[in-house]
Amino acid sequence: MKRKNIFTAIALALSLSLGMVSCISDDSTEATRELPTLTIQNANGSEMPEYNLYLGNDCVIDPQVSYSGDAANLQYKWQVGTYINGAKGKLEEVSTEPTLNYQFTSGGTYYVHLAVTDGQVGKVIEYKVNVNRTFEKGYLITSTDADGKGNLSFVKTLTSEEVAAGQKEIVIEHCLNKMNPDVSEDHLVNAVLASITWPKSLTRVMVSTDDHCYVIDPNNFTVITAINYGETSSTFRASSFTPDSYAPYAYDKTTGEFVHVNVQYMFSYSKDTFKGLRADAFIASKMSMWGSVSTNTYLVDYNTNVAKAQNMNTGEFDAVGNLPEGQELLTVFCNYGYDANYNLPVYTFSKDKSTGEVYIWEFIAGNSWAGTTDKFQSQKIEADANTAVPAKGTPFVVSFNQKRYFYALGNRIYVYLPDVATKSLPQKDQYAIDFGSNEEVTFVDLNATTDQLLVGTYDKSTKRGNFYIYNCKDVRTDNSANVKPVEVHKGCAGRISSIIFKPSVQ
Repeated sequence: MKRKNIFTAIALALSLSLGMVSCISDDSTEATRELPTLTIQNANGSEMPEYNLYLGNDCVIDPQVSYSGDAANLQYKWQVGTYINGAKGKLEEVSTEPTLNYQFTSGGTYYVHLAVTDGQVGKVIEYKVNVNRTFEKGYLITSTDADGKGNLSFVKTLTSEEVAAGQKEIVIEHCLNKMNPDVSEDHLVNAVLASITWPKSLTRVMVSTDDHCYVIDPNNFTVITAINYGETSSTFRASSFTPDSYAPYAYDKTTGEFVHVNVQYMFSYSKDTFKGLRADAFIASKMSMWGSVSTNTYLVDYNTNVAKAQNMNTGEFDAVGNLPEGQELLTVFCNYGYDANYNLPVYTFSKDKSTGEVYIWEFIAGNSWAGTTDKFQSQKIEADANTAVPAKGTPFVVSFNQKRYFYALGNRIYVYLPDVATKSLPQKDQYAIDFGSNEEVTFVDLNATTDQLLVGTYDKSTKRGNFYIYNCKDVRTDNSANVKPVEVHKGCAGRISSIIFKPSVQ
């Protein structure tokens, strides 16, 4: 019997020792419990799971954790580091949530380190994240959402590799706020490109809200510097922001004040030649100036029916002709370039306040804007209720290659040919593009480099903005049934007020 007792004791001891592998003693209850199991999907693989995303989009990683215990006991620690040529950089803790939702501020390759533990058992996994440069080249859209808040969107120009891979579009909405979480897009006014050539060539992307101008990095859209308009005028609130070579300017329609921004040194100031000017609208008109594209901006005062342009020699503002009493100014735009004598025809549409008759006025401006009344000639345009008369403030956009102008009225795009001897406007049914009754055209401009027409519309049902690109050669009255857009981006913004092409800027 002794031998049997000895064997029994040995068997019991062995059983207890083996049981300790999967059980843990609880001194308070003198009981034992099993360690919980914890796994993370793909954690045991030889290679890091890989994620690809575009800068401006959130990096979202759901680690798919399986845990046999109470999930409330789990603790998560997410860390991010650079991963350049296979070398891991220093880690920085970014989240303690079960799912990572992180915003990268620069393109490149990174690794993400996750540690999960309940204090007894733990698992780690690392992910490789490739962040592609979204903002290299594309279209920057200023709009207002249905709730009245600003929305700065970016539509990327796809590379040939992206097209080959089947990528349809890349759109980042609210990109200013996404790349700069502490910067609000409330009271967004406009985004412009500003370039200087002396003392060095420099191009900046500048975004204006009502109280600040933000200079942003053209490749990742992070803020380089914030210029406070309040430092120039404490009461200033920008209602518009206009590109103007070396010094874009913001305008406060309530106070009538202008604040300029120095592009090179990035500070705001008041420019004497603008003091005392009033404007209801700023109408930009592109022209070809000795082989390069330039923009004439006309300051329009509808109260006095006067359009003014800056004299290139004196810096002062001269009236572009003087409409006679009784004429209501509708819009103004310049010819697509100087003639052989360095004269620049400028056209003004007006309406007789009494009769409703429509006139086009041609002002022949010299290189110094030295115009006289005999250089301001008018021609009556035969118009009736069916004529597509431009609404007040309608911009006319010219294609230099096609020598034709485009303008919008309601839900349609029309073509105007100023070189025709008998000046006339098309009839309402002589349109080049019809977007249908549910869409309203809110913006038209030209990408002069590609000779493409940029059109922004507002969908009345979805309350969203749509962006279309057309080849100018296709946009003709006699081709209205066949014209097709090169690109369509539905619902990419709010109500669109501006679209600019942002080239690659190094």
